[in-house]
Amino acid sequence: MENTSPVPPESNQHVPLPGVMVLVIIVLLVGAFFGWGVYHYLRPLSSPSNESLANETPGATSSETVENTSTVSTDWPTYTSSTYGYSFSYPGSWSTVFYDEETAVTGVHSLSNYSTTALEEFAEQNGGVAKYGRYTAEGNPGTTQLFQDFLGEQPALNVQLTVEQTAASDTEFEARTRQNITTDQMSGAKYTSGPADLKIGSYPTEMVVVPDTPARVYFAFPNSYTAVTITVWLRNVDLTTETYQQTDDWTELRDIFTSFRFNE
Repeated sequence: MENTSPVPPESNQHVPLPGVMVLVIIVLLVGAFFGWGVYHYLRPLSSPSNESLANETPGATSSETVENTSTVSTDWPTYTSSTYGYSFSYPGSWSTVFYDEETAVTGVHSLSNYSTTALEEFAEQNGGVAKYGRYTAEGNPGTTQLFQDFLGEQPALNVQLTVEQTAASDTEFEARTRQNITTDQMSGAKYTSGPADLKIGSYPTEMVVVPDTPARVYFAFPNSYTAVTITVWLRNVDLTTETYQQTDDWTELRDIFTSFRFNE
């Protein structure tokens, strides 16, 4: 009898489908692992620098875009007031006398670009009170002669800084303070205030040049109940203002002003 059972077709040597899938997966895994290694090897070579990241980050500011720049050295000491919440920096080589704001009703911080101790010793060794009178008194004629004898043509700057605050409800504070600054306490004569050649921090600053005295008074109102007053004495009055402004001492003076700020 003839065999009628179906005959299986001839094989074309195809790889079964499951085997193909396993091979493809292996190839993909090897390729992905190799690509990952190459990427992480080359990435540091093409990563942007911190500076470029800062320039590209929204809100980041480069040094070229800062408006109120200052050359204050990071080595400068900083005075911080815990009573009024402000601070300023100053050259470590300057002589300083800070008053105790917690106990004193009022006072001034004094900074000088010369040694006040050496000045006093010089005065005592060269006639003292007999020659210079009360040389520490502001405006005393002997004061000018003392500085000329002691420093010669060296610029001599003395800075006196004070901060005054009142109650926020004192609506007359600013007008009253401005009147006190711009009025001669002895004669009642009015001084004229105008734009300042130095700026106290970021605050609008006015300046009064006091007639017949080597002093300039700078003042600013950070708010309606706070006044910042800085008096600059040009001790060696033989020097013109333009001469002072061309010296490194004046640059340091400007940076003291610029560094002033109320802390957050």
